[in-house]
Amino acid sequence: MDSPEAAAIEWISALDVGITHREILASLPAWASKNIFEDKTFNAWLRGDSDFRVLWAHGLPGSGNTSCTAVVVNKLMQEIANKDTAVAYVYCGGPKAAELTAVTVLGAVCQQLASQTTAAGRPLPALLTKLHAELGASGDEAQLGIDELMLVLLALCEPFDRMFLCVDALDECPSDQRPMLLQKV
Repeated sequence: MDSPEAAAIEWISALDVGITHREILASLPAWASKNIFEDKTFNAWLRGDSDFRVLWAHGLPGSGNTSCTAVVVNKLMQEIANKDTAVAYVYCGGPKAAELTAVTVLGAVCQQLASQTTAAGRPLPALLTKLHAELGASGDEAQLGIDELMLVLLALCEPFDRMFLCVDALDECPSDQRPMLLQKV
């Protein structure tokens, strides 16, 4: 581990959403799901020119929802994310869906925001470094509660002017976790 900040970022979540994202992108043909970029509603949302802050995309199982999410996340990461705009994502579907909890999902979001915070040259929020110092000294995975994670999440969002959060396959999260996840995000 290179620094205490890097250790705190690694500690906050064991869920590596980047692997899933890269696997999905690698399996897609070049033309996959790109028609969403021509959609007026999507583009208004992307520019912030719409009256709504949430873009809820839905479709039948197997109709390319996850592919579409991956393409949108990729566009956001490559063209929109910068020191003032954060992008985080999570894939709730697939073989490990049953293992996901609101805590693991929010931890993964926090981890991504923490990485983008340090990449922008900003220090991590004091709350995160304090929690890591107190709870992460043993080297174990983070054992934060949902309320602690929400405080960390809010602190991580604070320095950014805009924040995009993409959640794929929310309907595949365990049914006992969905209400909490929806309530918190």
